[in-house]
Amino acid sequence: MSSSTRPLIPNQIILYGYPGSPYFRRVKQYLAFRQISYAECPTSPILPRPMLAALGVHYRRIPVLSIGKDIYVDSSAILSRLDALFPPSSSHPGLAPTGLSQILFRTNTGSEGVFSRCAGMLDSRFPAMKDPAFVKDRRDMIGPNWGSDTSGKGRAEAAVGLRRVFAEVETLLHDGREWIEGGKGMGRADTEAVWPLAWTIGDLQAGEYFSKTEFPKTLAWIERYRKVVKDAAAKAGKPTKVEGEDAVAFVKGAEYSDKESGVDSSDPLGLQEGAEVQVCPTDSGTSYKDRGKLVKLTRDEVVIAVKTDDGSEVRIHAPRWNFKVRA
Repeated sequence: MSSSTRPLIPNQIILYGYPGSPYFRRVKQYLAFRQISYAECPTSPILPRPMLAALGVHYRRIPVLSIGKDIYVDSSAILSRLDALFPPSSSHPGLAPTGLSQILFRTNTGSEGVFSRCAGMLDSRFPAMKDPAFVKDRRDMIGPNWGSDTSGKGRAEAAVGLRRVFAEVETLLHDGREWIEGGKGMGRADTEAVWPLAWTIGDLQAGEYFSKTEFPKTLAWIERYRKVVKDAAAKAGKPTKVEGEDAVAFVKGAEYSDKESGVDSSDPLGLQEGAEVQVCPTDSGTSYKDRGKLVKLTRDEVVIAVKTDDGSEVRIHAPRWNFKVRA
């Protein structure tokens, strides 16, 4: 497509992913609630993803989000950057302030915590689990035994752990509060905690394990969340659609949105700015490593400069939590 007919990219933001990913939906729901306009570039649920490969991204999970020439991997890094770029205002409603609960849920709902129990609910009843290409792709990312249980016991065992999580939320809501920390509106603690549970009740069809009799407040809380994000999405309208080659061309021709650089001198790794390093997750997809020159290293974030398929440069941003940085 010629440059004159390429779609405009709102706020220079492109979100890459596919509808079946709960992490992708987590970010979409955040963007809708905050009324942040963006473009969306559809990807395949499995590799290859040519548009990301063309941008020099080896990280293989979804979602990925680009802001100009800065590419953010992992939903936690994405939300942190959007928080910084779009402080609460009349145009961009903020989440109610929260405290300790937000930190606890953020740490425990990721891939090695609650989410792994949710994913354990997947079994042969779901069409994707009967697709050899999908199963092969996920085994490559997670491990050779993924999806091998056909007895149904794995789903029941996953439900055991999740029932404890539902019970903990039920306790938090026991006094009649609508949101976890008692504020008038949905807070970050709610958004950190609810998305895997909503996925479990909805897509994973696990309602038989979580009855309204046993978990009435938790299920009502999930429904409140769904209504809030549904109303917000209706108000925000649909994102701009952009095809892969147009997304690649836009990112290559954009400017950096984050111009900060520098390495924390107190960082335990003792790395220097400009050093060649590799960055990869430590929980899944660990063999897919991004390599480049170290641009920034803080307590919370690592940034590296990598080469695209035509030799131009972009920067990849990853969180420090559940990611490894090595020279």
